[in-house]
Formats: sequence, C-alpha cells, structure tokens
Amino acid sequence: MPGTTRKTSVRPAHKGPFSQNLRVVRKSLGLTPQTVVDHLLSLGVTVKALRGWESGRSAPTREQTQALASLFGMRFDDLLEPPSRARPPRVLYKLADKPINADVRLATFRIAGLAREFAFLLSEREQESRSQQLRRRFTPDPTLGNAGEEHEEGIRLATELRKQLRLGTRPIPSMRTLLRREFPEIWVSYARPPLEISGLALVDPDIVPTIAVNLGGRNENVWTLRFHLAHELCHVLFDRGNDLRGVFLDRFELATNLVEAREKRANAFAAHFLAPHEGMRSLREQFKAATLDHFTREAMVHFGMHFQAMKLHLRHVAIASQEEVEAVQVEDYLPDEGWIKQERPEDVLQFLWKEVPEERRGEFARTALQSWRAGKITTSRTRELLGAGSGRDIDALASTLLDSPVQETIAQP
Repeated sequence: MPGTTRKTSVRPAHKGPFSQNLRVVRKSLGLTPQTVVDHLLSLGVTVKALRGWESGRSAPTREQTQALASLFGMRFDDLLEPPSRARPPRVLYKLADKPINADVRLATFRIAGLAREFAFLLSEREQESRSQQLRRRFTPDPTLGNAGEEHEEGIRLATELRKQLRLGTRPIPSMRTLLRREFPEIWVSYARPPLEISGLALVDPDIVPTIAVNLGGRNENVWTLRFHLAHELCHVLFDRGNDLRGVFLDRFELATNLVEAREKRANAFAAHFLAPHEGMRSLREQFKAATLDHFTREAMVHFGMHFQAMKLHLRHVAIASQEEVEAVQVEDYLPDEGWIKQERPEDVLQFLWKEVPEERRGEFARTALQSWRAGKITTSRTRELLGAGSGRDIDALASTLLDSPVQETIAQP
C-alpha cells in the first residue's frame, strides 16, 4: 500500500555530519549566510540560526532542512550523509565563481535539486540512469573548432540530428511533443526563474539531463519558447564536457570566449533545426513573387520561428542581404491559436493544485505519484516533493494525472 516507507528523522544530530555538511556545501557553492537567509525568511531562518546549525549548537526543523537542501540543489537525505558523500551535483560548482546574481544562481540550484530528486525516483524502477541512456544514444561534440566557425558547426549538428530523426525538411509541429517522444531521457521543466533567464540546460551523471525554460518574459510568445527549447537541446546533447557535465544559462555572458562560442553554435543549431536551409529555400520558391516582408511572415508561420531569429536566419540562408533584412518590418506578427495550442504546456499551466510550483508539475509530478503508488515514498514525502499542503488528497491527484493519458499534439498548424 502507498505510504509505508520509513520516514527520515526530522532533526539531524547537532554534532553529526549535518552541521559540517551545511557549512561546507554553502561555502563550496559560493553562498554567503545572508544570501541563504534572504531566501528562507518565510521559514523564520536568521543568520544567527544558520550559524547555530553550522556549528552544531542547534538544528533546523524538517521543513527548514528540506528548504536548505532544495536551495543547494540537493535532496533532504544528502545533507545527512557522511561528509565524503554529501555534495550537490558537481556541475553546480562550475557556477561558484561566475559573475551571476544570487537569484539566478539559486534558481539554477533549485532546478538542479529537482533533477536530482527526479533521478532518485527513477532509480527505483530503471536499471540504467537517464544520463547513461542519453550518453549511449548521443555522443557529445564539445570541440568548437576555429573561431568564427560556430555557425557552420551548429548547422552541421542540426542537419545530422534532423536526418537521424527522419524529419526531412518539413517544419516541426511541436517542439514540446518532439522532445517528449524522441528524447525521453531529457526532463523538460517549465519554470519561472528570474525573467532574464530564457532557458537553462543541466547535464551531470548525478541528475536527469534537464532543459528548463521560462514560462514568462519573452517566452510567452510560443515561437520564442520553441527556439529556446531547440537551443537548450543543443547544449544537452552536444555541449557536455569530458567530465560529462555542463551548465548553460541562456542569454548570460559567463566571461569566457568558449561559452560565447557555444551560445553562437546553439543559436545556429536552433535556427536550422526549426527551419532547415533547404526548407527555407523551397518556401521562398513558392513565394518568389512576394515581398521580403510577406515572405518573412510566411516563413515565421510555416516554421514557427520568432521575428528576431528569422531575421538572422534569412541572412544566413542567403535569401536576403544584411540591408534588406534590416528593412523588414513584421515585429508585431504573433503566433496564431494553432501554434499556441501546439506548444503551450497545458499539463503544467492547468495543473490541478495551483500552489504546486510550475517546475514540479508535469512529468515530475507524475513520476513522484508513480513512486508513491508503488509504495516507494510516503504520502508526506510525496507532498514535500510536490510542494503541496498537508491536507491535500494525493490519491485524488494520482487518479487524475496517472489514470488519464497524456494528450499529445501532432497535427500540423
């Protein structure tokens, strides 16, 4: 029967590994005590309390411990492990000395923590981790070649992947559906990080390979959302380093030429993956008598690509010159209801319990509920994973999410 697993102790021993783990992990991730406290004020955490926990003079409640673990990109039990094993996903150390603000840093840690929880839930029923599955299917291509060749490399990777998936030159009706069907190893999280983040990608053997995209900001335009899904897909598939780890924050300059080059390659990949050159040229033949403004609108609708990306693509496909592209005026052209229906993650936006954060909805929620039904986690632990209130009926939610098939969108808009 669901909910029979033994509970973890609420209060770790004061002088045990918890206090040392808390202190070491916080410092290794580049977080000050004040930064931690600023993000846990609602739980009554103060700098004095945090210093007490780190010294072993006192201990937090279970709720506070869970919040600390999430803040560090860890699971609750991770903070109670022996110090040699208590660590966040190693990929997060790559951000420790990067010039990004605390909100962005902690949003990334939070997604990584959920990806680690996800991996743990799946380990109960899958012999091979999602990270191993992805590594078996796709070989990273971290070599960027000569400076200035990033665009050509992005086109090459996109061309090869479209061929592998047998997409031909036709448009992709739904990136959301394609990712679900063709890349089941990757968790796609729809979240609301700081608005300056359009998307992020995380790869680490300790977590589920993750693409997280912002539901807000410019991604409210589903053509922009599609582009960032394709952009982050490039990072997850091809930009893993020799250590099989990588963290990429879209639209952020991490002060290295290498990262800048990877972003250029991912942009070229996304544009060509969504609108392959041959498809663009074929469409231009159909509208060869049309003005460039008219053709640009047709291409945006046909391939589902937002205006800024399409402008650059027109030039790279050699359909128009730089001067002609700059003169195009279709900025206010927006997706119709067909495209919106194709790409909007309704299982996230229409989730039954509104207090559950968006990043915990969808596939993450379904996986947690499957583990609960199988008796792998307790009811209280399931509520913690979902971020739901103590009075919520887990059985009713499981019936709604697990006993109804996930609706796929396959029609061409």
